[in-house]
Amino acid sequence: MNIFSSVLKTDCEDSDCVCYALEGLYAVMNDAANDQVEPHLLVNIPTDLGVQFTEMYMKNIENYEILLVLLDAPESFIRRNAMRLLTVLSINRLKDTQTAILQCRTGVSKLVDILSDTHEVLRNDVILLLTELTKTNTNIQKIVAFENSFDRLLKIIYSEGLCDGGIVVEDCLRLLLQLLDGNPSNQVLFVEGNFIQRLSLLFDLYSTENPQSHVWCAQKIANTEVAMKVIQTLVAPCNKAQLVRNCQNVIYDCGLLEKLCNIVMVSGVPADILTKAVYALADSIRGCPRNQEYLAKLVAPSEPPQSAVNVLLVSMLNKHQSVVVRLAVLYCFQCYLACNHQSQSAIVMTLLPKPSDVPQPGVSAGQLLCGGLFSNDSSTWFSATALLHCIHDNEQLKQELLRVHLSPNEGAQPVTLLHQCFVWQQQSNHFQTRMSVLQLLCTWLTNCSEAVRSFLNSSNTGNDETESINRGSYLWTLIAEACAVDNDENEALIHGLTTLLVCICVIYNPGNVKGLDKSTLFSTLEKRIGIDMILERLNQVSKAESFVTASKRPHTFVQSADNLIFDYTFTRLFKRLEYTVMHTFQSDSNMNGVKDCIPYNVNHQNSKSIDHSNAETSKRQYEDELARQESEITILRNRVSALEYELSTCRSVISSNASTGNNIIGDDQIQKLTISDNSVIQNLEQKCLLLEKERDNIRVEHEDLLLLLNDQDTKIMKLCKLIKDLGGCVPEDIDSSGAINSKLPDINDHQLNKESINQPLPTFQTLLSTQADTLQHTTNRAVVLVMSLLKLGLITSDFKCQ
Repeated sequence: MNIFSSVLKTDCEDSDCVCYALEGLYAVMNDAANDQVEPHLLVNIPTDLGVQFTEMYMKNIENYEILLVLLDAPESFIRRNAMRLLTVLSINRLKDTQTAILQCRTGVSKLVDILSDTHEVLRNDVILLLTELTKTNTNIQKIVAFENSFDRLLKIIYSEGLCDGGIVVEDCLRLLLQLLDGNPSNQVLFVEGNFIQRLSLLFDLYSTENPQSHVWCAQKIANTEVAMKVIQTLVAPCNKAQLVRNCQNVIYDCGLLEKLCNIVMVSGVPADILTKAVYALADSIRGCPRNQEYLAKLVAPSEPPQSAVNVLLVSMLNKHQSVVVRLAVLYCFQCYLACNHQSQSAIVMTLLPKPSDVPQPGVSAGQLLCGGLFSNDSSTWFSATALLHCIHDNEQLKQELLRVHLSPNEGAQPVTLLHQCFVWQQQSNHFQTRMSVLQLLCTWLTNCSEAVRSFLNSSNTGNDETESINRGSYLWTLIAEACAVDNDENEALIHGLTTLLVCICVIYNPGNVKGLDKSTLFSTLEKRIGIDMILERLNQVSKAESFVTASKRPHTFVQSADNLIFDYTFTRLFKRLEYTVMHTFQSDSNMNGVKDCIPYNVNHQNSKSIDHSNAETSKRQYEDELARQESEITILRNRVSALEYELSTCRSVISSNASTGNNIIGDDQIQKLTISDNSVIQNLEQKCLLLEKERDNIRVEHEDLLLLLNDQDTKIMKLCKLIKDLGGCVPEDIDSSGAINSKLPDINDHQLNKESINQPLPTFQTLLSTQADTLQHTTNRAVVLVMSLLKLGLITSDFKCQ
């Protein structure tokens, strides 16, 4: 490794040596080369040997700088080997390689410039290198995009023959997709640079001039799939709304929407291409009125001519069609109805009774969906889910759907769609049918008091005008089913949605159904099922694996039609309803059955004022209860803080006693420590501080007295010496050598040492008083001595001791 690296540094002028060194480094770092070696030769060789060599090579940042310099070499084989080595480094250690490339000036720019190289081999290799370098690194993606890489990549795609080209086209499209996916700035640059218009040329898949355009080879399928993903990335739901709207307008203006529709409507398209095209078309029309209107008016090229929407629904309800294609069509139908009340209304209106003199234009979209409900297989799930989207968040259409009548059998008396859905839910043995119908019923009754009234008034005969004895038979059947025991996970899900449907009848109860008002139903559910069991049922549904999977993304991905259970839109509705049920039923239970605590839309003025007053009363009680709980929480928090402080004090006392060797306080003594004890300790500490300050003042006074005493001793010694020199007699109690020492320690010892300073304050005061008395006694002796000298006439009255 070191020899190869030194060759690249020192022998850069020798092209052959540099080439061999690059090939050697590439060989030792490329783990993929081991796949061509016989297994018995790799027994003692680790599988990540190339990665280990890469880590060794990357320790020196100069190695990357040398490789980037070699990209400017005049020899094409050196440049290619340098790019191959950089590609292997990126594969083995992507993050470190990206960091090193960013640290090198103009490193990314050099790589992008090679896209315009005349040597196709170098150009193709740098596409692979940029594909590796731009993975999960938005900074490198931005640099590559702003180096005019979009234009260069599209030129390469054109030169290679668009979707009919080879693998180079696929590599360019994958690099293009990687630069756009999850990078808003690059997406804006792509739209503003008019690259969508240029990209639309890839979707001219059926050309009259080229007879080979109808042939779908494997490479053409791969190229078209990636191109579809690029379009879908630009209009993905996770992007910013304004950016998506701009992309949708450009797709319509440049004719790309028409080309996508042609691919979807034409026959002979492979299933994979059809699936990607439908998803791209769906995201292109989602929430865009102009694009949705274009699809609504589109007529499929069939005999007889049919609406494109009907053709899509027929494909969705065909059980022989691939499940991925059917899911794509369902997602497209959902996007077609998104924020489009006009299209929702048009489909529901086709189900309503019409005068006999009005001509019937054939099978409508609504009739196709209702017909799919009778299938009792996966088509029932698709039909129910599609109808769910037709009435989602549209109370008026929910009421209109109550007027729809169906004939279960030929010649049978028509019954309401609501009654037929209840029959399917009860009598079907197919798990998917029951789940899909329950989701449709829950969506239908939510936020629609009129639908709840009709459901409560209905009986098993299917006639709304029933006697009071049969009123509410739907509800009692559902309550009995909700009380049943779960034998497996599927039954738990069915019982959970049944429980939710019963709760919806309580929450959105209109209050005008005799014997089935909100308070009565709440009391019944509390006795028959129990509030805890209701919440547990709903919690089981929200935690189910199928529910969690369906709630992650708007479009569903399953391998088999048997795995279709939940719809994404319903999962969002379920979460809102679960919170509403939890809030309503728990509040009602805590308030001993107080009714009407949740406001809801009512259509009858007589009950509106009563419900409003009850709601206000419940609201005040709830607020009082909340305030009381908050005060309790505050008290408990203060108590916890006090206990924590007490615990810390006890620990400090224990540690101090352990360090000084004192007896450790027992547990019973620790528990007796209170906050009042801490205050006493603080007072004592303050008193100690005051006493220490007083002791310092006394020490200063003591030092002053010692100085005075020293002066007196000096004077006395001089006087005694003078008297002796003059022949006088010194009193016996004043001895020049020991008189002073008999009363006081040596003068040199009259300094306070550490022991005296550190004495307790009373002892220190006593010592100071004793020394003051000694000083006074010495002074008196000095006065007597001076008087004796005056009497003897040895000194005069103006005598001064020097």
